[in-house]
Amino acid sequence: MSGARLISKKNEQKILCFAQNDEKCAFTLAEVLITLGVIGIVAAMTLPSLISNWRYKQLETAFKKAYSRHSEVLELIKYETGVDNLFNEFNVYDSEKNIYARAKEFYDLYYKKLKIIGECKYEAPVRNYNNTADAYIDWGDTEPLYMLSDGTCAQVKVNGGIIALTVDINGAGAKPNKLGHDIFVFRVNKLGVFEPAKMTKLYTDEELEENWSDSPAHIAQSGQPCSIKSKQKGNGMGCAWYAFNDINPDDNSKRYWENLPK
Repeated sequence: MSGARLISKKNEQKILCFAQNDEKCAFTLAEVLITLGVIGIVAAMTLPSLISNWRYKQLETAFKKAYSRHSEVLELIKYETGVDNLFNEFNVYDSEKNIYARAKEFYDLYYKKLKIIGECKYEAPVRNYNNTADAYIDWGDTEPLYMLSDGTCAQVKVNGGIIALTVDINGAGAKPNKLGHDIFVFRVNKLGVFEPAKMTKLYTDEELEENWSDSPAHIAQSGQPCSIKSKQKGNGMGCAWYAFNDINPDDNSKRYWENLPK
């Protein structure tokens, strides 16, 4: 008890000393080291979380900018061509030639509105949403080709009865290069509306094998997956809707950007 009283008395004297602005007041070396040690421990505990949140906030901001930019491009195309429904106008399949007859026309219109400065080159394969496999999608492009003036990458594709756009919101040279993290898929739907792709169903491995065992593309993309539970190569292609609304696909009570899988 006497030891506690002594410490308390010393603290009172030191507080009084600083209050009186006495030049003789000073911290001991031990006190300084202890204070620095506490600061270091607190920093070590909080800094990783702060850095992680900052990175996710950057991705969220870049996502919103990319969505806005490409929405404007489509509106400009509508205005200049006088076409209200771009899906009906350009999603035209020629069965005899086995091609989408107006796909190139649409590509030319689209890319003309963007400031393309080069090609995007990926040093390693893009990964899927939960990092369980190298990504694969064919309605859209896993690795968007064209580099825009803001450093992002984009590629539009008419395929499988869909007009799809894949966007890398921070460019090929910036990580993580994963579907649903910095690479997202959008589409022009049947009403001609530009919308973020959304998961329609989460398939089990058994369901995928039972229904599409002979089709790797269907196994990879069925349901437009976006879930920590999916092992599909296309897992992440249906994440743009959740990113847009900031809703975690596996737990609607949580936010999307703050809960991206590692």
